[in-house]
Amino acid sequence: MTSLDAHQVGGRGPIARFVAAVTSYPKHALLLVLLFTVGLGYCARNVRIDNNFAQLFSVDGAEAELRESYRKQFGADDGLLLVVLSPEHPEDPKFGELLAEISEREGQKPEMRRVDSAAATPVIWSDEYGSTFLAPAFGPKAPERGFEERVKTLDASLIGGGRLMSHDGKHFVIAAELRPEIDSYEKLVGPADLFREDVDRAIQDSGIQVAHSYAGIPFTRLGAIASMQGDLLKLAPLTTAALALLLFGFFRRVLGVVVAQLTIGVAIVATAGVIGLCGDDLNQITIIYPVLLMVVTVASAVHLYHRFQHERALGLEQHDAARVASLHVTQAGLLTSVTTAIGFASLAIADVKVLHGFGAYLAAGVMLSFLAVSTVVPACLSLFGDRMVRPRLVKEDRALTWLGSLTQWVSAPRRARWLTALGGLAFLGLSALSSRAVYDYRLSDNLNPEHPISRGNGILDERMAGIVPVELSLRGAPGDFEKPENLARLAALGHDLERKYDMPKAISLGAALEELNYRATGEREIPKTEAEVSQLLRYAQASDAGDLLRELGNADYSHVRLRTNTHDGGARYVVQLQAEIESLAATRFAGTNVEVAMTGEAPVAYHGMNELSRELMESVLGALLAVVVVIGLVFRSWRIALASILPNLIPTVCVLAAYSLSGAVIDPLPGVAFCIGLGMSVDDTVHVFARYREELSKGGSSRDALVRAMNGLGGALVTSSVVLGVGFLALTLSSFDMNRMLGVLGASLIGLALVCDLIFTPALLSLLPLSKAKKTARFDAELPSTPAAAE
Repeated sequence: MTSLDAHQVGGRGPIARFVAAVTSYPKHALLLVLLFTVGLGYCARNVRIDNNFAQLFSVDGAEAELRESYRKQFGADDGLLLVVLSPEHPEDPKFGELLAEISEREGQKPEMRRVDSAAATPVIWSDEYGSTFLAPAFGPKAPERGFEERVKTLDASLIGGGRLMSHDGKHFVIAAELRPEIDSYEKLVGPADLFREDVDRAIQDSGIQVAHSYAGIPFTRLGAIASMQGDLLKLAPLTTAALALLLFGFFRRVLGVVVAQLTIGVAIVATAGVIGLCGDDLNQITIIYPVLLMVVTVASAVHLYHRFQHERALGLEQHDAARVASLHVTQAGLLTSVTTAIGFASLAIADVKVLHGFGAYLAAGVMLSFLAVSTVVPACLSLFGDRMVRPRLVKEDRALTWLGSLTQWVSAPRRARWLTALGGLAFLGLSALSSRAVYDYRLSDNLNPEHPISRGNGILDERMAGIVPVELSLRGAPGDFEKPENLARLAALGHDLERKYDMPKAISLGAALEELNYRATGEREIPKTEAEVSQLLRYAQASDAGDLLRELGNADYSHVRLRTNTHDGGARYVVQLQAEIESLAATRFAGTNVEVAMTGEAPVAYHGMNELSRELMESVLGALLAVVVVIGLVFRSWRIALASILPNLIPTVCVLAAYSLSGAVIDPLPGVAFCIGLGMSVDDTVHVFARYREELSKGGSSRDALVRAMNGLGGALVTSSVVLGVGFLALTLSSFDMNRMLGVLGASLIGLALVCDLIFTPALLSLLPLSKAKKTARFDAELPSTPAAAE
């Protein structure tokens, strides 16, 4: 074995000094990492999973401000705890008693604003003398009527039809509205669990057969969080086991597997600590950060292991091999980490709020992962060396592998030109196809179709009003909505929505006054004069309809609402619906000073999701631009900068084109896999460039240096890609649709990135050769003088 003196091993520069410190004092370095991890782990103790999708995906601006003011005025439209009851015999009086019992008990709870049901919410009835009165359609307080008449009356009512009962009378809903301050996971989970327990117990004690499912936005949020937590508990050990088996298969050492897994753990815990320090929680986007850190950490560890094998095969002692390998890989790793972090940090300027935290936390996580790998793995290699990585023979290390042969074939001048031309044409064609890829998101996609809450949501969407609330905010001057003409326009707008979009009856001040006027005069229309309207309003406020009117407008009648529902057709549908409804409302209120806007959780969140789709792809392109610029500056070569573009773009456009051709829709949340895929492909590309420059400095032609670089580095590229591909494929075992899509996208992108780096990168470098004289002083100054460099 060859031993190097301090000057030969040390090199120059800050990276060399850092590596020297870590490998010279490995136990101290590991102790510092432990203390650092424990400290940040303590900061992560309060990090939770939350998914308030309106707050997450809202976009700063007028829409978000309107949503907040509307929420303060009228309460939240996403705070309904819903249970769908499907009795075997809905005509049984015991079922009405059950509805009344649950409604009364839930209505007495302090966290409930109100509870509506067929046994609690009054509708208009007529007696045998032609007089009208208010009473529920079912339950002990309902008038003596036959079942069919009850169903018909409730279905024709303003509130009941499609909301509290399906049109055929087979499904019923109890809707418990939470107070608006209950707007986070911690505040929601208690009331929701108690609601569920009370309903389950009441149904069990009733002695009648009633199938029931919970539904609505709050239960969907809770179900999604439970699915996320279940996936973490199930997939974490599976993924860990898969990675461990593969790493053991490649390096034949248990200790090497353990060190890699511990390094991943350090990066994940440290990043969670940063999230905790910021007082934030995990959400649907940031919860995938462990996947990205797994990508970065395992790839860097694999490169270190392979380079350590190479240096040992060349005859260096264990300690010196650890230092030389660490120096070479840490230089390239720093560059890949910085470029990836810049790409993610650029998301901080995005309009969608969730991308701010996503970009900042992942940028921090990438750099923490780099520090973990650059400290833990070199220190352990210095201490344990061959106990972590199987030694390789000199003959085995220098033999021309299939990767070296492939590089020779690809880099032949004529063939390289053809491959580059084909790659360029493929990129143009795939780009045209990928531009037609469709992004969409549905709240229902948070859960699998087989989930019990999905069944409840399905009944609401298919048989009843739908789970997506439609809220219109109408603002004017004080007294504008005491004027008969404006109230008539408001009622007519509701009828427009019913006819054009098959929505249930819209609830508004105009519609309520129509119903009250019908109750008083038998005519379902708005009174003709302001005096008659004022009289009807005073009568309503003094009756049991007063609470409803107060929820539909403010005290001076300058701001009113219109409420209805629609099915969950996805972000594209809701955003298009918003544009059409606002256009329809503008026509209805033309010539007035009334401003109409569709607001609430759904349009704000779904508009944010559409923005998320666009900004994710913009971030991918922005990150690539940052990568190209930084690579060009660090390597001081425009040729290398140009050579980095094609191999890193083709994987993304290829996957997008495949989705476009298949007609499949890409959920924006798993769409973050494109950011991960870019990070992985850039990581491999930079390692190729760094090794190519190193081999070029040893002499020979540019093509010979390229073949030597790929021959020595290709094994690390393949190993890291296989390990990470399997890690992503483990996500396809998830019970969460979005995780499964993330697994497919991630594995596809990593596989394509490997192919591009093995084919297009060598071809481009052979067409854009670098001369040995044009060395990169800033980059090469770090390199040590070793026997490896002399051979």
